[in-house]
Amino acid sequence: MNNTAKKQSQFREFWRIFFQNKPAVVGLVIVILLMLMVVFAEQIVPEKLAFEQHITKAARMQPPSKEHIFGTDHLGRDLFARVIHGGRYSLTVGFIPTIVAMLGGMLLGACAAYFGGAVENLIMRICDVFACIPGTLLTLSFAAVLGAGMDNMMVAITITAIPGCTRFVRSIILNIVEQDYMEAARMCGSSSFRIMTRHVLPNAMGPLIMSTVSSIAGMIMMGAGLSFLGMGVQPPNPEWGYMLSESRDYMYRAPHLFIIPGIFIMVSILAFNLTGDGLRDALDPKLRR
Repeated sequence: MNNTAKKQSQFREFWRIFFQNKPAVVGLVIVILLMLMVVFAEQIVPEKLAFEQHITKAARMQPPSKEHIFGTDHLGRDLFARVIHGGRYSLTVGFIPTIVAMLGGMLLGACAAYFGGAVENLIMRICDVFACIPGTLLTLSFAAVLGAGMDNMMVAITITAIPGCTRFVRSIILNIVEQDYMEAARMCGSSSFRIMTRHVLPNAMGPLIMSTVSSIAGMIMMGAGLSFLGMGVQPPNPEWGYMLSESRDYMYRAPHLFIIPGIFIMVSILAFNLTGDGLRDALDPKLRR
């Protein structure tokens, strides 16, 4: 069997195992729906409705109805529009810090695992310093120093996440560099760059993809938490965590203001976690025996 046929066979086997995991399939479907919601948000409902205020008593805090599917908030703004467009902020906070942190972790972790010695000691001791402080507290500290705002919040989350990603990548690559084919590549005179790009990173991509998908859930939760505390997305922009914060004073008078964005946060986190678990199981060689 040539390499192309072997890869195709492995790809089909991966998806066969993944689709046998029903919760993972449900999670993947929800993730796809969330992505479509974000991409086609303007087609679903105009963004201007998310900011359009109607401060008359009759228009404020309306319950769900045919005119307003999710009701209206304390300023008479359409809650459906705010939830749909708020997904752009929440999912952006989930994706961008995860991808940047994983890329940084790949670079630092690969260097630490492959080169070892002083390079590894320096990188890992810096990671140890970050590990001494709880992640949430560290993120809050960076966010407080940088100031409120979505961009600063993403920077704070990314900085906090890089050490953990570095440790994860290092542990994977340490297992790879001990394989016989790595020694054969060195004996054949391959450069460190070629070994890293042709052998190490491709073999590490499976666990990295799985970890990236699962990490998005944590980033969404962290972003929602910071926005809830007023250190993330600022008004009048609709973000699920900030919408929860706005609804605190109206929990008993208009519970839909709190319940609906809370459900979107919960479902998003659950969907990415289920998808990540499915990828982990499909990528585990032990499950293929």
